Amino acid sequence: MCLQSSEDRAQSALTAVAEFATVASQVQHDELRSASLKVAHEALAQCESHGQRCVCFLLEALQKSAEAGACAVQDVVWMVYKVARKSDTARAWILQAGGIQVIQVALLRHRTESELLENGIWTVYALDGIRGLAELLERCRGTSPEEIAIRVALCWAVYQLVCGRTKRETFASDRTLEVAPPANLILLVMEALSRGGLDTDTLWACCRALDTLVDKDSRLGCIVISRGGGQLLVQMLRSPAAMGPAGEDLRKAIACLMITLVEGNTEAMQALRMAGAARVLVEEGLQGNRHDAEAAMWALGAIDGLGAVLQAIQSKGPGNLAVLKGGVHAITECTHAAEERGEVALLPAALSLLLDLVGQQDVAASGILRWCIKALGAILAIVAPHAPPGRAGDVDRGVEALIAQVSRRVPSTSNSQGSAAAKANLASEESWGDSIGWANSWGGDDYDEPCPVAAATEAAAEAIGRLAMSAPEWRGVLKRFSMEALTQWIRSGNADRRLQKYLFWAAASMSGLPFVAAEMQLHMADVGAVDAALCTIIDILDEDIIAGEYTLAGAERGEEADLPPLLGLAMDAMRQHSSAAEVQSRGATCIGLLVPNLSSAMLHTIAPAAVSAVMTGFKRFPRRNDVAHGCLSALRALCGLCRRRSASERANLEVVLAAAVRAEGAQDFVKEALDIFGSYGNSAELLEDAAAVYAQLVGVEALLKRLMEEPCGSQLRVAGLKALFEEGRADAELFTARAATAAVQTCEKMVMEFAEKVGSASGDSDPQDSTRLHEVASLLSGLCQGRLMAAS
Repeated sequence: MCLQSSEDRAQSALTAVAEFATVASQVQHDELRSASLKVAHEALAQCESHGQRCVCFLLEALQKSAEAGACAVQDVVWMVYKVARKSDTARAWILQAGGIQVIQVALLRHRTESELLENGIWTVYALDGIRGLAELLERCRGTSPEEIAIRVALCWAVYQLVCGRTKRETFASDRTLEVAPPANLILLVMEALSRGGLDTDTLWACCRALDTLVDKDSRLGCIVISRGGGQLLVQMLRSPAAMGPAGEDLRKAIACLMITLVEGNTEAMQALRMAGAARVLVEEGLQGNRHDAEAAMWALGAIDGLGAVLQAIQSKGPGNLAVLKGGVHAITECTHAAEERGEVALLPAALSLLLDLVGQQDVAASGILRWCIKALGAILAIVAPHAPPGRAGDVDRGVEALIAQVSRRVPSTSNSQGSAAAKANLASEESWGDSIGWANSWGGDDYDEPCPVAAATEAAAEAIGRLAMSAPEWRGVLKRFSMEALTQWIRSGNADRRLQKYLFWAAASMSGLPFVAAEMQLHMADVGAVDAALCTIIDILDEDIIAGEYTLAGAERGEEADLPPLLGLAMDAMRQHSSAAEVQSRGATCIGLLVPNLSSAMLHTIAPAAVSAVMTGFKRFPRRNDVAHGCLSALRALCGLCRRRSASERANLEVVLAAAVRAEGAQDFVKEALDIFGSYGNSAELLEDAAAVYAQLVGVEALLKRLMEEPCGSQLRVAGLKALFEEGRADAELFTARAATAAVQTCEKMVMEFAEKVGSASGDSDPQDSTRLHEVASLLSGLCQGRLMAAS
């Protein structure tokens, strides 16, 4: 009680001294100010003297406690850490007094106390950041167990800084320490690795930290290579630490780091080649039979290309499914880069090897089959357009293998356990349309998938669809021999939702919208089939994804008379599956893509129902980004239906649409969308659609006023100006003279406000934000000024 009272008085006294010093300098009377400042300076000098005495006491206590035991050292280290974190001045005093050296000596005497070592490292980091750790590392260059123990603790501290993970609660766990420059962290790790003596787990942590840093910024890989990273990794892979089952995780981490280093970095690729990485990956990296071997095969392909992968599969693959799996992954990636790396001539050999693998019983019965089929499809997509049916035997056999895979027996619905397990397994895989990279597709235990047939069928369906789109001469053969099997799979009821999408997509590549519409109508009660059909319709109709990986822009669209029934199916799907957000989102997107292609007579009948379907989904999921985006894009298309039509058609259609929109209360929901998603990240397209609809329903001037209410530089301002430019360019009647003048003035004001913000600010403004705002403001202002000049 007395102690607490004493502490309170002391704190109050320090506050009083600080306040006295502040007001002393503000006194007007010269003599009084001079005397007051003298007293204040004396008091502050005494405070500083006592503060330095406290620091000296801590360091002396740390030196003495080293003899007393680890518990005492832990307490003093904790005190030093707390003082250093609270006071920059105290931190400087500790450094000037040789605090890092004192901590080092204490840690050297207690090398077996892992928690103390960790906390000591974090105390050094709190004192002087990366420079402090570098100094400590420089002081521990030797090979003694004590110095190695400190290097180990330092490496784990860097791992925690980079990866945000820790083995236990440490001083760094209670708050966020200053972020260290990534380049400095890499230099620190490379220095620690070059000193040697690190155990297997610590080497793993170093590799993971380097991998994470380089993955975020590939330019940092040059630092790793310039510090001898290629040689170090090869030596590490040859070291006893990487041997046997205990070295599996380290071998995997080394291979992953090699993959990350060479991605887009020819210097790293050459350095690893010169260091003999390819040979060591085959000799040492493939000694296991799990994910380490997979990663080693990926790294081999990344470093030494397709030829090395084919040789490794032939020599190490038999009996090792991990080597085969990693090998076929590597073949896929090498195939994508074959033209760039001059390896197209090796594709026939890779095709022959894959055909042999697909025919092997142990591969066909395992989860590796899907990756073999995927690699097979990647090769055929390159060679089949140059080898029509009957010209090249292996190409013909490859296409036959794809067709045979989709024609394999569909799993029976009576096998509920296997079917459920297969669906659960496939549902956990990467989402529809995700591409695989060098190091993000391996790692799952799928050598014995519950339903390898379904997984391989997915890969075969994708390959067939790509062939049908890229090799027109093969389309007839594919349609003749695979459409029935694809249809049976769709109708079997055993395809999970991911597989359904690939099946619909592949079938549509050959048979187009008529097939999709027929199957959608047949399976209207199945939400998975409906969702797959809607996705496929979007892939066929959406011109904005022509350059996309899954576009079906060249697929058959059917007759013009087929479009109204298809639109009706989309609306029926939204009504029947009103609780499925994905159906509401994609159904609305389909409506937006279909209505511009309908005749004016048809629109008079169907437009009100379309508005109702869209608004029903919007009202049910007003805060779902995907649903809001789909519905707003549909409303934007509906509001733009009157363009490019005769005056009489336009007037009649405007009346019909206005009544439908008013009845559904669309205006209020669009306002709400602007409020909800205005501050969401990555919502630019959604906000542009919302702003366009708002301008159509409420008016240009109302939208400009709403945009000015947003914070300076907000993404809603940029999206709103872009929407006005796009809508104004498409509809000459959107801007009245008054609205055009208001738009020009608003653009000028927004640009000026942002310039003032950047000039006065705190440096937190993104230069890209300024560029985007200037671009759209310039475009809109130029459009409106042109209209005003033409009108005058």
